Amino acid sequence: FTHMFIYYFLDLVSTMLNLDCVFLKTLSQKKGNNPLSTILVDADKEHFILNLWSPWHEIGDYLQPYTPLKIFNVDKIADDESYYFSAGSKSIVVVDPDILMYATAANSVSFCPRSYYINEIVGDTPSPYIAIRGSIVHDALSLAVSNNSKPSEELSKVLDNFSLQYEHYGYKKETVFQDVRKMTESLDSFVENLPPNALPEIFFLSPFFGIRGRIDLFSDNKIIELKTGKVSEEKDIRFSDLLQVSLYRYGLQTDIDESPPEEGSVLYVGTNTLVQKTANPNWGLLRYGMQHRNIAYRISHLGYVPPILPESQHNRCRNCFVKHYCALVCAGLNQERSCSTCPHEQLCTKNSLPDTHIEYFNKFSKLIRFDKSESARNLSDLWKLSIDQRVAKGKAVTDLSLENEIKEGSTTRLLYSCKNNSELREGDIVVLSKGRIKQGFVSTGVISNISNTSIEIETRATQESVSTIDMYSIDVGFRRQQRGLFNLLFKRNPFRELVIQASKSETEPIKGKYIPSNPTQNEAVEKILGTINYSLIQGPAGTGKTYVIAKSAIELAKQGQTILITAFTNRAVDNVCKYLLENEFHNFIRIGSSHSIQKDIRNYTLDFYKKQSPEKSTKEILREYPIIVATTTTISNPVYEKLGIQTIIIDEASQMTEPTVLSSLLEGNRFILVGDHKQLPPVVQSPQAQKENMSISLFER
Repeated sequence: FTHMFIYYFLDLVSTMLNLDCVFLKTLSQKKGNNPLSTILVDADKEHFILNLWSPWHEIGDYLQPYTPLKIFNVDKIADDESYYFSAGSKSIVVVDPDILMYATAANSVSFCPRSYYINEIVGDTPSPYIAIRGSIVHDALSLAVSNNSKPSEELSKVLDNFSLQYEHYGYKKETVFQDVRKMTESLDSFVENLPPNALPEIFFLSPFFGIRGRIDLFSDNKIIELKTGKVSEEKDIRFSDLLQVSLYRYGLQTDIDESPPEEGSVLYVGTNTLVQKTANPNWGLLRYGMQHRNIAYRISHLGYVPPILPESQHNRCRNCFVKHYCALVCAGLNQERSCSTCPHEQLCTKNSLPDTHIEYFNKFSKLIRFDKSESARNLSDLWKLSIDQRVAKGKAVTDLSLENEIKEGSTTRLLYSCKNNSELREGDIVVLSKGRIKQGFVSTGVISNISNTSIEIETRATQESVSTIDMYSIDVGFRRQQRGLFNLLFKRNPFRELVIQASKSETEPIKGKYIPSNPTQNEAVEKILGTINYSLIQGPAGTGKTYVIAKSAIELAKQGQTILITAFTNRAVDNVCKYLLENEFHNFIRIGSSHSIQKDIRNYTLDFYKKQSPEKSTKEILREYPIIVATTTTISNPVYEKLGIQTIIIDEASQMTEPTVLSSLLEGNRFILVGDHKQLPPVVQSPQAQKENMSISLFER
């Protein structure tokens, strides 16, 4: 009404429309009551003024030049000679929509921006038990819908899959089974009444709103989200759950001019209780969600450090899972402090890290963020480029021919023949499609094996036919890198000074006839055995570096040591396992997904040993073997801590970024980096990160 009143007196004409534009610069800002940021944007190669009123005015504080903006319901205000744009309370502004933020990030920021930031800066942390319990119930539901069974019937199998997580907190399978059994039984009758076309665990992409997410259940064109926790019939749906369903529902729209999305629901399951609440999406909820999606973007991709919550909201800090980290990071990085009003003062040491440590942490946090942002932005190739263009960039493989399909529980293994010249590697997450990807549902899988002529994929998704696979951006690797960086600086890591200061290698002379037929390889084994703090083993391709690793590990095991051997790819660690077997050494354990491990090694995997000794915990099994073999991504999972490792040997170290190596330096007394810095450098996607030397590996440095 106010806008209409002003326009009447100024003789202006206003039209509501949607606008895609690029930010150029901020012209002016007004704080206080009725705040306003006036910015200059480019739309279709013309420059226009855009006024950002509340609640969008703060965008002017942090926009970077040439950042894309997508604005819905913007006012185009014209007079006789020119026009400008204005976005206010009826509008929605999406900053950098090509970066798809998880819809749950908006929810997290809505609760506390600081806790979201802490999770980003700490990296991958163990999920609390209450979250693990919820994930178990979710997976039981998903498997039941996929297999046309009951959640209670799938529970035992799901518990086996989550054993690492709950054992981390000292829980045994039977205890957790009793804890969640009645929840799954409460879901049995619900699943029995679902229509046959119900789909579990559906992933979607939304370039319209710059979000993505995974929907628990999609049935009769309706979203159903599962939440563990008791809610009475009388209570309203939780706001956070209503917001999540709204973001998911709008995220599925393929055209913003469609009619308002259908309602969804939230299924609250407790012990002996099951309550379903209707969730009605609306434009106001979407607007609120987009405000917080933009804040999450600012934290994740621009390095924004939000302040602690105001005193009026300190009750949210009481049961926060990251409050200890919050105090640790604030003090350690010497951030701007509000000690007099901070609810974590009793947890805080008030001790900051040395300046050199802070500089190191901030430098690599920034470089990880640059590379993560570039990876996330590359995802837009899916809807911006043609199939041929994606193939030419090395990000896709097309013209797939299905050779074999094997169903194993809820997982399907698909073997395709193809002509593969891509950059795709084992362990990569990929999108499966018929070639054209826009808005809405997508199917994903994991590459378990790949060559120039074939690709094998594991997937839990439902996909009628697949002709193309594309590289998919996922931030687990970046989160593990961040965790390695955090652990190096904030935990009692014996390698901290070695790495930061690039200290000299220390070895003691060792002589022996370990590989008598090859003096050069024998010398390398002697060097590894004599390592005091760290060693570098350098050699071109084909010089037997992997064989040296296996021989050295066997000799160290004879000394009673526990050794971790790790590399970036499954193929590299499997090759180490083969050399161990060639030397008639069988006392090792290979960690990782069995389907990603070569068949002749699967009888040496953690999964195999757990089936042989179901009464033993994972840690008990791992501690029985002197040699542990895993990829860097797997071993950097926070559940693999305190394994008693004394020596870490990292193969392909010259092809890893420094934070990737850090993610494997969990514990121990010494580490050995094996590689050749004269061969391929680490893969760094961000030009800015390359410019700031992230492609220089720790091995080379």
